[in-house]
Amino acid sequence: MKIHVEVFMASRILCQRKPSFSPNEIINFIHTHFNDERHGIPTNVGAACVVNAPMNHPYCYNYLWRINQGEYRTFQPGRDTLSPEKRGFRHQPQKQDVPEKYHHFLRME
Repeated sequence: MKIHVEVFMASRILCQRKPSFSPNEIINFIHTHFNDERHGIPTNVGAACVVNAPMNHPYCYNYLWRINQGEYRTFQPGRDTLSPEKRGFRHQPQKQDVPEKYHHFLRME
């Protein structure tokens, strides 16, 4: 499974338990529940999947909103403002990349 998909799913599951969470909680969730230890996970959690992080990658996914250092929540379209450089990037994975049991986390597009 693609790392950014795991980040999306982990954040949606964590937000059902509490309104915000740390990057380490996302990373640990991915390690534990998806049995994934790839090196790219921290980069996706800390930058590539964070809407209000600097654009330091050729790709980004608008999945997470950094409230402050070490505290994130899920990105909320309409509430959170995208910077011009982040417009046009996805705010959820493509349906075919998400296991069926997690489809309920996807919004209709």
